[in-house]
Amino acid sequence: MAKKRELERSCILCENGQEIYEGEYCICKIKGVMSPDGSCRHFQFDPLKLKVSVQKLPEFHPVTDL
Repeated sequence: MAKKRELERSCILCENGQEIYEGEYCICKIKGVMSPDGSCRHFQFDPLKLKVSVQKLPEFHPVTDL
């Protein structure tokens, strides 16, 4: 997972923000309607909102000949 310093502050990743209209806007509990890439001094990082890409595992082929 990325370090806290490497993440840019945005309303989408804040625990006070909620994404609406498929990411066009963000509703903040404190500031109201904000742009998703905006942020304010009340920013609190929420690690559960971070979207991490998952690598697919290679297919498993069992050996049948012994």
